[in-house]
Order: sequence, then structure tokens, then C-alpha cells
Amino acid sequence: MASVQKRTKFALKGVMMFLLGSCSFWNTFAPLAITGYSPSGSTLEAASPVSVSVSFNTDPDHAKAEGAFSLTGDGNVVPGIYSWSGSTMYFQPFQPLSVGPLYTLSVSSAAETSLGNSLMNELHHQFRLGASPGRPSVLSLSPADNSTVSNPRTPLVFTFNQPINEDSALASMSFSPSFNFTQTWSPDAKVWTLTPQSDWPADQDLEVLLTASTLFNQGRQAMGQNFSSHFRYQPTGAVPLNLLCVTQDNLPPLLRLCPPPNSSLGPSTIQTGWPIDSDLVLNFSKPVVLSSLGALLSVPEGITYTLMPDHQLASASPRLHFTVPLPWNKVLGFALQSGVLDTQGLASTQPVYFWIKTDSPQEFPPAVTLSEWKDSAQPLFAPLVNLSNQKIAGGTGTLRLIVAQGTATIFSLSAFLDCFSISGTGGYAFTPTSVSVTKDPESTSTQTLWVVDIPMTVTTPGLVGSVSSVTIRLSKAYGDDHSNVMAGDYVLVFFAS
Repeated sequence: MASVQKRTKFALKGVMMFLLGSCSFWNTFAPLAITGYSPSGSTLEAASPVSVSVSFNTDPDHAKAEGAFSLTGDGNVVPGIYSWSGSTMYFQPFQPLSVGPLYTLSVSSAAETSLGNSLMNELHHQFRLGASPGRPSVLSLSPADNSTVSNPRTPLVFTFNQPINEDSALASMSFSPSFNFTQTWSPDAKVWTLTPQSDWPADQDLEVLLTASTLFNQGRQAMGQNFSSHFRYQPTGAVPLNLLCVTQDNLPPLLRLCPPPNSSLGPSTIQTGWPIDSDLVLNFSKPVVLSSLGALLSVPEGITYTLMPDHQLASASPRLHFTVPLPWNKVLGFALQSGVLDTQGLASTQPVYFWIKTDSPQEFPPAVTLSEWKDSAQPLFAPLVNLSNQKIAGGTGTLRLIVAQGTATIFSLSAFLDCFSISGTGGYAFTPTSVSVTKDPESTSTQTLWVVDIPMTVTTPGLVGSVSSVTIRLSKAYGDDHSNVMAGDYVLVFFAS
């Protein structure tokens, strides 16, 4: 029996020795470890290409390794894309890293092998991109960035911080659009002048670029970072495109002309009286390229439109055709950025903001503005202004309602009576055929006032001191001849004693 146990013990020992000496055994149970990473320094030159990578002792689970990885700059996550080569993970930021922020490269223990072995030691490494002392740089360029020149052959004048290798400067320079030039250098090789041999193209974005990796000083040090600048050439006397005013499309052509310059009705003022169903005409100083307009125009939220040529005036006046009526009695603001092109390629140079108010009298909703009562024995009407406690003597009289209706020219009595009702606790009666309507002489060009007289009889229950209440209601369904309806029910309560 002892000999059997001894043989079993030696057999197990032999198996364990075989497994421990097997590479596959260690690969199966060994923890994941980081064998290298980049960048490994704490300060990198700004001109140096930054390669971000992490190498592992074995090929990890790619998804878990990417999830455990992070690169932040001053605490802000740097987005990018991953790629793999064997057991090395590469991370390419979407944007170049910047000089200044403190970057932190991290890999947490969430990284695992495909068999679930976690990362043994987490990685946390910090670095910065520093300035490049001793490298050449551009101190200035004339014309300045984003400037406009009027000389068709304005030279480009670069000023550097130190003497430059002239051949490398020429090799590093690119220009869009391309042009032919003559060049000169100052004796100290710090000022480089490029003079065009033909006129600059008018009103285009002109860009000059110096590539850092191919521009050297005379000691063969490369420039620290790329240099780029933009400018425009605008011929003397060329008038840039501008927006003169906005007008209603539903007006006759002669009434849609822009006001004189410096008028209070210019594009920066609120234009009132705007109909809810009118297109908006943009009146420019010159014909415009319609396709250059849409992306530069901002409209209020919820407003949708189609950009169309004006069907009454020239191509200098495109229009916004609103797909649904505008909200009534609202101030609506619009913004037009610079960059709208005319047919000669000249762009507008100033943003314009304008406002309209949709309070056209034509869309004014009907409203009861005054209620009065005249006893048949009294010569004058008494206003019932406090609707909660006005009292009248019971009997026969006339209820008068003043109805305001924008510019409506017709008052439909039948529509009024369809929406009119009386209720109460006492006796009351009125005859619809006795109701009369007249136009109030105080009507204006923007508001029509209608006087509606309703003869009626109000009686009390007959007991001494008793009071009956009368409720007059004109429902919000009442509308004028422009299909405008009331904003809400009109309710009048008064008492008879």
C-alpha cells in the first residue's frame, strides 16, 4: 500500500513539474502587464510628432483595453481612434495636442486578457507639450491675418525671429490660390518679401501656409509649428453687398421700396404691422447668389420657410416663403451673417439683425372692449365696468357692447348671435331680431369699433330686496370676416334688483 502511495506522489509531482515548465501554463495564468508606453517623457517639444501607444506582455482583450484607456488634457477627455499591432495599442487623437495643458495617459485595471487576467499595475503618466526654444518662428506677416487690402499687388512681407535658410523657406511655402512672385531677402535673412507678378483675385479668401517641418534656421533647426494666415483683396471703389431692408411680399411693388438711408425703418429696427401670412423680402443692394444665402440665415425656433426668388422684383430681392402662418402678435428676430455673395463674387462684410412684429390690424382678434346699460327711462348709458357687482334697476333697457375688430369692414350679426347667450337666476328676455349694429365714429384706420345694442327685459323674483343675476357670454368661436377669432370667451355678469 505504501509503495502505491509513493508512486502516486511521484506521478503528481511529475505532472506539476511539467506544467510549471510549460510556457502555455504561464501564459494562461500570468497577469496582464504593461511593457512600454509612449510618450514616456514628461515634456515634449511642440514640434515633435506625438505618438500615443501602450504595449502589453500579451495580446489583451482589445475592447476591454480600449475601455480602460484614457487620455485627458487638464481633466478634459481627448477623443480619438484606436488601432492595434500585435499586443500594442495605438491611440490617434482627432485633433493635434496643444501646448500648455497637462496631459494624463492612463490604463486602469479594467484591462484584461481574453482569459480574464487583469492588469497587474495601472498606468498613470503625465506630460506636457512645451515651447521649442531656439527654433525659428514668424514674428509678423504683412498683410495681417484676416485683413483686406486694396492694392492688387500687395506684397507679402514675413519677419522672422532669426536668420532663415532661404531655400527651406521657399520649399515650405504654399499659397491658395497659387500665384507667381519674385522674392527678396533682407541682408540679415530675417525679412522675406514676396511680390506677386499679377493682380490678386478679387474678394476671395487668400491663404498662405509655411510648413514647420521644412522651414529651417541657418543652424538647420526646424520651425516649431506651422504658420498660416488669411487675407482678401478688394478693389478700390468696389462696393460690398449689403442688406438694405426687409419688406412684406404682399404689398404692391411701389410700397415695397426701401426707406432712405439712415431711416428709422432700416433693418435694425422692429417693423410692426406685419401680417402673419406675408412672405419676407430681403432687399439687397445688388443681385445675390441664392445658394450662398440659406446657410447664413438664422430664424426663430419653430419658424420654417422656403428660400425663393422674388416673383415681383429683381434677383436682388429673394424672399422667405413661410410654410405655415407666423404666430400673431409676436416679435420675431432674424440674423444674417456676413459672406452672402453677389453675382460678381463680392461678399457681404457685415452681419445684419432685423425684427418684425406680427401685429397687423388685419389679424387683430375681435374683442369686447366696453359694456354699458341704459334703462328705457334714462337718456344715457351707464358703463358696467366692474363686472362683479354692478346693479341695475329691473325692467326694460338696452345692453350695449362695443366690439373691436382690427380692419374688418363687415360685421356679421348672424355670426355674433350664434355665439351670444344669456343665463341668470331671474327673468330675462331679448328678441334677436331687435338687435342692431352700427359702426362707431371713433373707429380708426387700424381698428374698427362696432356698437351692438341688445334690447332686453330683466325682472326680479318679486320678493322685497330680492336680486337676480344675469350672465352675458360671447364665446371665443366668434370671428370676423378675416377668420380671426376671439382669444377667449367674453363673460359679463350684472345684477337686477
